[in-house]
Amino acid sequence: MKGYDGYEVSDRGVVYSLKSGRKRKVREELIDASSGLIFRSVRIVNNSGVQVRRYIHRLVYATFHDVDLPSSVQVYFKNYNCFDCSIENLTLDCEQYVPQEGEYWIGGYEGKYTTYRNEVYSVTGEYPKKLKPLVYADRKLYFLYKDGKRNKFYLENI
Repeated sequence: MKGYDGYEVSDRGVVYSLKSGRKRKVREELIDASSGLIFRSVRIVNNSGVQVRRYIHRLVYATFHDVDLPSSVQVYFKNYNCFDCSIENLTLDCEQYVPQEGEYWIGGYEGKYTTYRNEVYSVTGEYPKKLKPLVYADRKLYFLYKDGKRNKFYLENI
């Protein structure tokens, strides 16, 4: 794995450590991502000696396509199963979501977030996911993510 000497990842999404002289499976953790999805991850040591947490699907894609993935590039699951990190299930292309009647894109977040009946939905997964707002008087505050940055978005109550 590029940047992680002493580790390897299988095409099925299993990460192994080779550091003790024998091959052993690295313990996995489930992580709640900012998108609202749950991903498989591992804690490994990079070539600088720093322990980092990495999503397994990103390690698999980067390793088998021999690319460096900036954090702004998303890797999608073809079958929408976030636990299936096999190389055949991973892609950088995602089918574009088509808003339903009465649903509208949020400006600047087209393809990621929509509004419907005074609620905000993330549409980057298998189905639209309703986001939980913080409520302040007559408006709702949502945190929307773009290019790896968290941005505030206020929706006025109608």
